[in-house]
This record gives sequence, structure tokens and C-alpha cells, in this order.
Amino acid sequence: MVVDDDPMIGRCLTMFLEGRSDAHERSAPNEASGHNYRVIFFTNGHKALDYLKSPHPPFAKGEQGGLELGVRGDSACGVTLLLTDLQMPAMTGLELLRQVKTLYPTLPALVMSGSADGADRDEIFALGADFIAKPFDLADVLIRIDSMIKQSSMTIKCYPGFDEERR
Repeated sequence: MVVDDDPMIGRCLTMFLEGRSDAHERSAPNEASGHNYRVIFFTNGHKALDYLKSPHPPFAKGEQGGLELGVRGDSACGVTLLLTDLQMPAMTGLELLRQVKTLYPTLPALVMSGSADGADRDEIFALGADFIAKPFDLADVLIRIDSMIKQSSMTIKCYPGFDEERR
């Protein structure tokens, strides 16, 4: 799941993580492209949080015209990682991270920002998330995401009682 208030950054990350060559060619034409992750993109934390809290079908449509779910379908609703910007209006990435970690403490998260202070970074790390400074190389983001997903054995329920309903 990608959350960024800048639609251009969100779409670029989505296209790269989905392995689309048009995003990749702009960044590093001689390196391997994304790993064909399926990504849902939201431009604000409230909508992302609502999505994580509510029942919804796997690979439901996101708000940005057809971008689909998740980062890999290892879990019930497909979300296995949160990639969020820190500085966003209405709900900051740190506020989103706090709430997501309350709901899903083992969900890996990567927070990106060009202007995080030491206190923000300390809290990000204390919440069990990782941090990457903007501007960043897309290949570095991919390395971090791959590593975080490999290290994580978490599974996430779409909403309380989801497993019982599936029986």
C-alpha cells in the first residue's frame, strides 16, 4: 500500500513496484525493474486507514482510477507492507503509522520524507518502521521493501472476524 499526497510520486512508485517499464526507464534503465507487486495507492492517510479497517474484496479498486491492491497477496486482503509519506495534510504519515501499528503491529512499514527531524525518525523507528529520505533511488526503495517483506512472516486480517467469516 502506497500513501502519498503527491499523486505524481504515488503513481511513479506504483508503476515501479508493479514492474511497469515506463516508470523504470525514467529512473535507472540498466537495472532490474520492480517485482510485479500489486499496489493500491491512496493520496491521504484517512482513506488508507479506512481501507485497512473495512471489509473489502481482495484487489479492490483504489482511489486513483484503477490502481489495484496491495504489495503482494500473502495475506487475506493482500496488504503486506505500508509505504507512506511523512508530510501530508489532514493526517501525517506518522499519525497513520501510529494507527496502523495499533491495528496491525507486525505490518512492515517504510516512511519516506525529505524533511523529517530527529524526533520524527526516532518515533518511526520506535514504532518498528523504517525510514528513507527523499529524494531516493527507486532501486533503494525496492531493496528495502523486498528485505522487509522477506523478514516479515506477518499475516493481516482485513477486519475483526474476517477469518471466522471465511469458514
